[in-house]
Amino acid sequence: MKPNYIFLILSVFLLLSGGVSSYSFEYQNADVKLYNKAKKEFLKQNWDDAIELFQKLIDEFPNSNYQDDAHFWLGYCLEKKGGDEMEAFLAFDKLSKKFPNSPWVDDAIVHQISLAEQFVSQGKDQYIDFLADKLNNEGQIQQQAAIALGKLGDDRALPVLKNMKDDEALGSLAQSLVEQIESGKVVETKLPNRAQKQTDLDIVRERSPEKIKESKERRDLLFFPSKRYKQYRAMLRKDDKWTKEELIDFGMWQILHPNNFEEYYALNDYDQKEWYRKFWKRLDPTPTTKQNEAEEEFIRRVNYARAHFSDFWNYRQFRYLRDQYIREGWHHAPWDARGEIYIKYGEPDFQTVAGFHQEEWTYWRYNVDFVINQYMTNVYGNAIYPGPMSHFIHRDFLFKVDADFIFNPEFRYYYDYKANPIKGFKLERENSTQISDGTVSFNYFIKSDELKIIEANNRYLIKYLIEYVVYDEDMREVKRNSQIIEFEKANKKAFKKDKHIKGNIKFDLDPGEYMLTLKIDDQNSDKLGIYVEDFEVKN
Repeated sequence: MKPNYIFLILSVFLLLSGGVSSYSFEYQNADVKLYNKAKKEFLKQNWDDAIELFQKLIDEFPNSNYQDDAHFWLGYCLEKKGGDEMEAFLAFDKLSKKFPNSPWVDDAIVHQISLAEQFVSQGKDQYIDFLADKLNNEGQIQQQAAIALGKLGDDRALPVLKNMKDDEALGSLAQSLVEQIESGKVVETKLPNRAQKQTDLDIVRERSPEKIKESKERRDLLFFPSKRYKQYRAMLRKDDKWTKEELIDFGMWQILHPNNFEEYYALNDYDQKEWYRKFWKRLDPTPTTKQNEAEEEFIRRVNYARAHFSDFWNYRQFRYLRDQYIREGWHHAPWDARGEIYIKYGEPDFQTVAGFHQEEWTYWRYNVDFVINQYMTNVYGNAIYPGPMSHFIHRDFLFKVDADFIFNPEFRYYYDYKANPIKGFKLERENSTQISDGTVSFNYFIKSDELKIIEANNRYLIKYLIEYVVYDEDMREVKRNSQIIEFEKANKKAFKKDKHIKGNIKFDLDPGEYMLTLKIDDQNSDKLGIYVEDFEVKN
């Protein structure tokens, strides 16, 4: 919301200078009051009342600084209400044309893209051109248009979708759509006809109070993990004076299976730190370096959840269990259900208000969204629900959203290597009977056409860096080596004739369990390969 004090200071200044009448001051206050009143109805999901108030602000206060806000929320309420999707589309369109520099424009176009996809699915083929036109934009708008067209099977989306393959958030979805379009197998996305009898999908998308109540009652009976609940209770605080170690523990509780967390939490001091270190080393996306980006991202998420999702709700009328709410003076967690989702999956691709003390978080990269209640945790399984998109996409397997995302403790993180992967790589350990005791030997094979061939001094050259690190069962580094490997041929055909580049790494080790981490970095292109292999050295 825009700060009201700006209007107050400006109006008082102009009044003192004789440059404005008291009527103007009252006019400015009236539009602010009307906007706030409309937002209150919006938060209560009283769509008709909110629509009427936002429209009144647009009609009666044409010079208000809240005009662009009102246009956006008018479109949003029309879309949420259901049955007025075309009016919502036109409201967003009017915002874009009337206020082209408004910060709401990009969000409005994204909503239009979603609506246009629905229109095309309902047989209104003229809106396919709207989606195709948005491919000429940049950033989020271009990507969302490509995804919408991809779902509709339109091959005009292919160039953009292919360029999105390395995108951390949308890469997997884009690749899936590319494969569907090129194979001719497109997922059916047609929405149900609202003129027909309402389906469960329609009711869920409308989120009627009766359906919400029924869903909550069913969820209360669905999920109550006793071991996980006991672990949760053991970590709660009343005074909110959380230490860094306690926040980390709570974060680990969010991502670990209860049995693994029980093992971790039972340890003290050094042993627990060692368990933690080994756990994150296993998840290190760059295991040959000293930096562990996965652990750093986990700590960042924990700190972000604590900073942004730990507000108290001191409303006095409670009907729920006292250990579920983030309330001062009660035993509580360091963050609410939004923090739980954030720690597991990171920043959502889109988020918006879903109702009173509710937010909707969308993860396009996972094809799911969640409706999350603020100020309460999901320990009883009643604070996080599959959102409208999840109901639409996973209507026949909605339980998988619960099992795979909401109730599953995990940590999803995709590191951007800023490189293309080397494919066709193979790693083989030589038979121990063929080499001396204590010596471990691995052969590796790389398809020659995976690495770039360059011409130098009338010769053709392949050049790559190979680096390996060996860790023992305590994830301590015991061996490290790196070197530049070069292969020269008289012509390119000689490389193609060989098909594979073969190499060998060899080292001496005592009996025990080990992990080999290997990096192949093409020096003539952006291709990179990182490989991990567990192995054992026997007596």
